Amino acid sequence: MSYNGTVRCGYCGQAGHNRQTCPDYKALVAKAADEGQTWAIHAQQKKKRTSTRRCSWCGNKGHNKKTCTMRREAEAAIPLVAESLSKLCEKILEGNLTRGAIVKMDHMRTTVHNTGTVLDVYRTLKVSKSWNIADVHDIAENVQHMRHVTRAVTNGMIMKILTPTQGKTQVYIPEVMLHLKGGSGVPMPIGSQSWKVAQQSNVPISVKSEIEVEPGTTVIGMTKFAQLCDEVTKTINK
Repeated sequence: MSYNGTVRCGYCGQAGHNRQTCPDYKALVAKAADEGQTWAIHAQQKKKRTSTRRCSWCGNKGHNKKTCTMRREAEAAIPLVAESLSKLCEKILEGNLTRGAIVKMDHMRTTVHNTGTVLDVYRTLKVSKSWNIADVHDIAENVQHMRHVTRAVTNGMIMKILTPTQGKTQVYIPEVMLHLKGGSGVPMPIGSQSWKVAQQSNVPISVKSEIEVEPGTTVIGMTKFAQLCDEVTKTINK
């Protein structure tokens, strides 16, 4: 590849293709293979093995994970999912945790640190085909299913805090009692009982969502997951 990014064939010298896709080189290999030349026969056999290789992402033949269209489309939807997940987590934390809040350990089972100032909140989540979201509306209509999904999606938020002795460290957010619309009235705990908010600030906190996409996930699955996060957000009572 030259300095300007143009591919140039190493066999014929023409621009726009490489040796492997060169029509002149292909013709040479085919002619040599017909004549029984070993190197050409091996080259054709290698190309045949490559063409029958299965993609580790989608399982189809003829390409690999790096060139998989399904993977590229799914990963292109990461910003959409991250935005919906962040909004959901921020809705849960609204009025419960703020940036600059002082948090304290609820009990002294450890001597690592017992107070800290909240700096940021993160949620790292892997989206995979195992979620198998068939119908977002049906899930939203099922309160028990919605509770299960809400816990799975949000129970794992991490806050970065600044402690007097240990500097910056990461711990689970303080427990939040969540109420969903249409539920039984029984609150659902999200977070850890180890930490409590001692003093709030007046600065709302934003949640940074980090999304990982596992093999087999499609753009449809990613879109439905984002829609599911949006539906859960609507069910939270404040």
